[in-house]
Amino acid sequence: KMQPTSKFGEMFQYSNVMAAAAGFVAGHVLYPKLELGGAYDKAMQTYVLDPLGMKATTFDYARALRGNHAMPHSPDVDGKPAKALMEMNYSAIPVRPAGAAWSNVHDMLRYVQMELADGKLPDGKTYIAKEPLLARRAPQVAIGKDTTYGMGLMVNTHYGIPVVHHGGDLIGYHSDMMWLPEQGVGAVILQDSPHVGRMADYVELIAARGQLGMTVTNARPNVAPFGGRARRLGTDPIAFAIPRAGGRPPIVVDFATSVRAEGKVRVARAAGRTVPAGTLIDAEGRPSINPEDYYNGGALLPAEGHKGYALAVAIEGLGGILSGMGPAMLPAYGDGNGMFVMALEIEAFISVEHYMGQVEEMAQALESTPTAPGIERVLLPGQPELLSAERRRREGIPIAEATMSELRELAAELGATLPVHG
Repeated sequence: KMQPTSKFGEMFQYSNVMAAAAGFVAGHVLYPKLELGGAYDKAMQTYVLDPLGMKATTFDYARALRGNHAMPHSPDVDGKPAKALMEMNYSAIPVRPAGAAWSNVHDMLRYVQMELADGKLPDGKTYIAKEPLLARRAPQVAIGKDTTYGMGLMVNTHYGIPVVHHGGDLIGYHSDMMWLPEQGVGAVILQDSPHVGRMADYVELIAARGQLGMTVTNARPNVAPFGGRARRLGTDPIAFAIPRAGGRPPIVVDFATSVRAEGKVRVARAAGRTVPAGTLIDAEGRPSINPEDYYNGGALLPAEGHKGYALAVAIEGLGGILSGMGPAMLPAYGDGNGMFVMALEIEAFISVEHYMGQVEEMAQALESTPTAPGIERVLLPGQPELLSAERRRREGIPIAEATMSELRELAAELGATLPVHG
């Protein structure tokens, strides 16, 4: 039996058990014929996750662990990152209404964007009324000089600007999401991800809602700093998306801060090709065009020398240090991706009409530029990828024979059939 030790509002009080009980009661009210856990899970899926389009979020640990998931890491006795025991986190399952779901950056961005839109969905429909949404941020209990706790959300005014955020921890995991409601800014950090995939996917999702998107991530060290010969930085990609009016695809910028992404070196190796000069160095620091030299202790080079190097260092500060993942070259690094994603509401700065008009004028001015000899047309950032995607849909995706051989061996090992033709 739990008894409070102070009056309501006197100090910060929180109980996972009590929060879980409230969630189970709500689920039972909606689905009284189901057992408590099943009723809660179905209620969350039907009334919370599905309307937001949060398709990857789940309370099913088995489902999450079957997919691409982050491994738990915690400091060992020497302060170095080490894999933690996942089994210790199973204790959160019985109290999952207090916060024990698996999710990804795509889904969390959908949630943050709803908060920034005052409860509206991308189609303009109301997900939750504005009044109760904002009531959750109202200060209830002070938990620091400039921080208050409301109904599940914390508001920090340390720098005079309200920052709404909520995070949580399990053994080996830390998560947080934050947004600046008065400034039209939202951000999500991701820690310990094994691979975040194509960076443009995240910012395109933001641009689809008419917002500006930016994301960066650090990665395992495979790039030498400018003037060095040993691996210290990751390819540390960065991506932006600029929304356009009239249903036009956004202008998308997505590139690694190395001369080339490591995946392109791997493709060249599988195809038995060389890489362009200036892509990599061998283990002794000598320039090389042989992909094998990279895999024998060499390193990729930063894009444009000192410029790519400087940008990668900045990304380590955002995607590495701010996310808690750690800089790639230090022992504290967690051996995965640390990601920072930000969404900007245009009307928090200027009118949407003015912004979209300027974007279209800019696009037209760039596309109408007289071409250099041998160039058919000037493309906007992201257009080469759109044209390539259209061509791949028509003609299929070419795969190097060495890669196909590896896929066939893996399929045979797993007893699977490759759905590949040609």
